Amino acid sequence: MDLNLIDLKDPPSPYAEAVDDSLLDFANLKFIEKPNSRTLPQTLEDCIGYIRGLPLKQPNADQKNPKTVVDMINILSHSDAAHAFENAMNLPTTTEGLIRMPLDMYKQNQLSVYDPTISDVYKKFLALSKKSTSHKRAPLTFGKIVKPGCISLYTKHGISYAVGEGRWWFPPGNILAKWDTNSRNIPLDQDLIQFVGCGILIIRVMDGEVGLVMEQGTYKLLDVGCHVYNSGTVKFITRITYSAREHFSHGPWHYLNIPRGKFAKVWTEVEKNGSVSLVPRLLKEGDHFINSTQFKFAGTVPVATMNIAHGSVNILNVSKGHVARVFHD
Repeated sequence: MDLNLIDLKDPPSPYAEAVDDSLLDFANLKFIEKPNSRTLPQTLEDCIGYIRGLPLKQPNADQKNPKTVVDMINILSHSDAAHAFENAMNLPTTTEGLIRMPLDMYKQNQLSVYDPTISDVYKKFLALSKKSTSHKRAPLTFGKIVKPGCISLYTKHGISYAVGEGRWWFPPGNILAKWDTNSRNIPLDQDLIQFVGCGILIIRVMDGEVGLVMEQGTYKLLDVGCHVYNSGTVKFITRITYSAREHFSHGPWHYLNIPRGKFAKVWTEVEKNGSVSLVPRLLKEGDHFINSTQFKFAGTVPVATMNIAHGSVNILNVSKGHVARVFHD
């Protein structure tokens, strides 16, 4: 579609022939198209995969309290613990389920499972972990010292365990427990702690950020707080600041933060009369979320642009005192 504007206030050429003034009455010309009242959809609410917010994993430890980090490392040394926590959360596994469950309930279901004062699952596996570990408070001057705000690791039967602040030793008879010389007095005041030679991973997500990880090939998003893993099947990708980008994606999960005065150009799937098609759409300012492998973000454009063209979608902004001359195939 070709477009240019004609200024109605431009003076006529001195060489132009005289014309009937009625021909310049643009309000009455039948080929002058008035602004229509039809509004294009500017959200993702009718699109396949639409969600009200990102399904964020809640923190399972408090980095300000090293004991909770140590306890979670030792709890997750049991192969059944992570699965038991997930089952107790009773979270939806489909997009339809995510839409139906309120976001605050999605968050609270997770936090309650990780609360040591009320969670039966937490209490059960904490008790089991204490039976599996070998470290004890050391008498007198025996043992290894762990500084405040730090943790140290040891292994037994190929499984890694942690100890927090204090003096620790292995009582006689624990010949299989060995200190990890590469993981002694590791400060917890770090955004990312990856231990060499074991599956322990500690990620701190700050306010205004989201953490991106892969869990056994599944894309996961981490909320603000401290996240502890002890499985060897989790890969840290990165942390992203929400306000730093207009769009980010992690696998099928997409987040758009469209600033005021702009449209986002996207391609998204819609279903109509039983048929699914990929269509262009302009999204208005604000936050948008979707879970779709077919979704594509094609940048942003100022809403005041004279001609906004995106696929089959066209918006013409004709300024006052002008008409637009359009050639449309």
